[in-house]
Amino acid sequence: MRQVSDQLYLIFKFSRRCTQISGADSRRIINHCLRKSALKFAKICEKYKELVEEKSYNKSGFLRKILNFISRFIDFPSAIAGAVIMGLIVGAINFGHGWWPAATAALKQAAYTFLFGGMLIRLLYRIVLAIPGKTTSLIISVISVSIFTIVLVYLLHSLKGTPMPFESTLPTAILAPVGFSFLAYRKKKHTAKSSVN
Repeated sequence: MRQVSDQLYLIFKFSRRCTQISGADSRRIINHCLRKSALKFAKICEKYKELVEEKSYNKSGFLRKILNFISRFIDFPSAIAGAVIMGLIVGAINFGHGWWPAATAALKQAAYTFLFGGMLIRLLYRIVLAIPGKTTSLIISVISVSIFTIVLVYLLHSLKGTPMPFESTLPTAILAPVGFSFLAYRKKKHTAKSSVN
């Protein structure tokens, strides 16, 4: 960093000296000097940018590695969207029993959907890509992952804290197969397109 700042200072001095030249060829000399200093300045700026990017990457490198590792097992965009939607639905279903039980059920559902839902979506992707044939892979992956998630959600809500466990599981039983079908179809179609290209 010190080397970069020293070079910038020298370029500044050089360009100031160039502007003080007078005479018949002064414009040509000034333009030449300024062009050279601008090229040097651009090279130094590029070097400085690389140093800054390398330093900031090293700071966040550990966090980035952790997120990349976790994203192999959890589909974050789908997990976040599912957690918000399902948490709000389950909270609304249980709101008649008071805000505390509704909040407990909503938070349990949101946490489950974020963690296990994100993992089950990754599992869905693996199953749909592992089985040959479009229709067969879609049916097997959607049915197996839907049954698994419905059973887990019912077990989660059967634990203490959810006033209406069966009613809280109904949105998952209705929306999970539809959502999993859409995601599996989209993944299979995207993979087929990329393999053709």
